[in-house]
Amino acid sequence: MTMWGTKMKRDRDSNIKRISEGVYHTDDYLKILSDVLEDIVQMTNSLSDSDLDYDRNLFMRQLKVINPSQDTYNEDVHTIAILVSQLQRFGYLKYNTKKENED
Repeated sequence: MTMWGTKMKRDRDSNIKRISEGVYHTDDYLKILSDVLEDIVQMTNSLSDSDLDYDRNLFMRQLKVINPSQDTYNEDVHTIAILVSQLQRFGYLKYNTKKENED
């Protein structure tokens, strides 16, 4: 490739990155996904199957009614990490399918 062609390719790649970030906010997504991956590596990966065997979304809804938190971002990142770990470990997400009045 000529020097001119290399510069054009570099300029095009730079424009694509700038446009992608402006339209899709890719850096924001990458930060969140990085935080989720860090949580998986440091915390949820070491959980046993029985520790992951619950409806995390239901648990968080119930917990937030009783004890609202100021640390919502980190709690939500941990929730996503648990959901991803459930998907990786079991092949599906755990949901509580029992009715409220059932035992």
